[in-house]
Amino acid sequence: MKISKLFLITIIAVSLNGVELSSARQVQYNATYFLGVWDIIPYGLPTGEMELILSVTSEGDTLKAVISDTAKTTVINVTNVVATGDNSLTLSWYDVNNGVDVIVRLNKKDENNLTGTIADMFTLTGKRKL
Repeated sequence: MKISKLFLITIIAVSLNGVELSSARQVQYNATYFLGVWDIIPYGLPTGEMELILSVTSEGDTLKAVISDTAKTTVINVTNVVATGDNSLTLSWYDVNNGVDVIVRLNKKDENNLTGTIADMFTLTGKRKL
């Protein structure tokens, strides 16, 4: 009897967990706020402050992003772009030169400005190019 109750509880728990995961997978956030070109300035980097350009585009349901310096001599094709909320976007890629994954979190500040972090250590601000 104890085994069958334990088995039943396990099945219910797994079923409920599956329902929650399925619901979470179906949530899609509106990332249209981030689409376009942004002037980005990160602060506190070991290399010092620099101006960067972030371009976020959409191809169907897929978001894409490219980060470059203002002279476009360095271009980073962001490999993962995920809307983590209607007002949040996470960018990530593998930095071959330093051997680390870089994660950038962006948050809407107002209609034409954003804030964020790089690797949860450095802050950044951004202004939409109009």
